[in-house]
Amino acid sequence: MATRWTDDELQYLTNNCGIVCNRKIAKKLGRTHKAIQIKLHKLGISVFSNFYTARLLAQQLGKTHRTIMNWYRRGYLTGELAEFGRGYLKTPMIFLEEDIVIFLQKHYQLVKCENIEHPYFRNIVKECYLNGGNG
Repeated sequence: MATRWTDDELQYLTNNCGIVCNRKIAKKLGRTHKAIQIKLHKLGISVFSNFYTARLLAQQLGKTHRTIMNWYRRGYLTGELAEFGRGYLKTPMIFLEEDIVIFLQKHYQLVKCENIEHPYFRNIVKECYLNGGNG
């Protein structure tokens, strides 16, 4: 028999959906990956993918689009061209959450905590500063 979802679990799920991968959400909530997928479907929440465009990532980290793309070109940040197009605009660069986390752990000195909008990313950088880069 399935365990009923608590209000706290539902809040965590909806707050982190599309930001934290479903497998991590499942682990945190003590549920299966399939249970997460089913609940998201029942709630009508569509997780297109767990990625950020360069522009959105720039906004979340308090940086410019140019800075994000420079980090990508230098090999600091792993990204790829999106599989979807933008009409007459260039195909956007996308960055997976897992790759952003690796980047922040390795290059935390390049961002200031107070400029980071996203709480999850801000906490990663704070932890790295507190642990001297061993976060």
